[in-house]
Amino acid sequence: MALPSRESVVAEVDREFRSRYPAAPGRVDPDDPGQATLVEAWHAMFTEILHRTVDRHFYRLFPEAGRLDPDNPGHADLIAYWTDMRDAIRDGTPPRWDWDAAERARLEAIAGAPTASHADHNGSATRRRVEP
Repeated sequence: MALPSRESVVAEVDREFRSRYPAAPGRVDPDDPGQATLVEAWHAMFTEILHRTVDRHFYRLFPEAGRLDPDNPGHADLIAYWTDMRDAIRDGTPPRWDWDAAERARLEAIAGAPTASHADHNGSATRRRVEP
C-alpha cells in the first residue's frame, strides 16, 4: 500500500477541524492576526493526524519495532524510516525508500510463512498459517 498523499492528510485535518470548530471560516488565514488561534489549532491538528498516519503505516511494516527511542542507537534505522515516511507525506515529496516494495515484501513473507499442524476440536489435524 502506497503512503498516503499530503492532500489526503490535509483533507482529513480539514474534516476534523470543521467538526471541532464549526464556526471557523471556510479557510483559515495565517496572515490574519485575528485567526492566529485557529491557525495554530489547525497546524497542531495537522501534526497529530500526520503522526498518527505515519505510525499506522510504519507499524504495519515494522510491527516488532515497539516504541522508538531516539537515545537508543539500535533504533536509528527505524527512526530514519519513520522520519522518511513522515517527510514524504508532510512535504509531498518522494520518499528515500520504496515503501511499496517494502509492503509487497511483507505480504510475500506472510504468504510464504510456514504452517503448523494443530488438532481441531474433533482431534483431527488441521493446518493453519503461522503469522510472523
